Amino acid sequence: MTKKVKKEKVVAFIKRITLLGRASKGVLTGIILFLGVVVFINTMWLMSSWYQVPDLFSQYFEPEQELSGYHAEAYGSFFERAIEAYQSGKYEDAITLTRSVLDEHPDSDTLKYLLGTSHLALKQAKPAIYYLQGVVKDSKSSLQPKALWNLGLAFVLEGDRRSAKATLEKSNHPRAKELANELTDP
Repeated sequence: MTKKVKKEKVVAFIKRITLLGRASKGVLTGIILFLGVVVFINTMWLMSSWYQVPDLFSQYFEPEQELSGYHAEAYGSFFERAIEAYQSGKYEDAITLTRSVLDEHPDSDTLKYLLGTSHLALKQAKPAIYYLQGVVKDSKSSLQPKALWNLGLAFVLEGDRRSAKATLEKSNHPRAKELANELTDP
């Protein structure tokens, strides 16, 4: 008899669900659509995490291997240590040391350039742009051509395609035109 009761309860439950389904056809359709949208969004999210847009900054940026001709003796031992720190990949140390010298020489394009490229190596776009723009604006600076290239890369890193392209079009770096072409709006 217990089996018969269970069977009757199950049949009654199915009948109620069927009646409920007929009465609330719009609600069930809404729930099904909602679940479909959730599945679609999750699928797209998973696909986007598998396919990454090429990281143009990483493809083009290379820290300078040799910093020479910067007249380190004019700035003292802190600057010499800053250059050594930069060349050994200790960019935060290079920034700290260079900032201490910049206080004494606030107009130095050399110090601004080292700060800008150090921030760029750390993928810190905003401070890199700040310091590199100071070098680019100095028409007498021998570092202006290098600063233009790095400033373009800083704009790429920040995601500012227009500024990056405009800056790279002024650069004489051998890969500037190539990168500018990649930044052309689709």
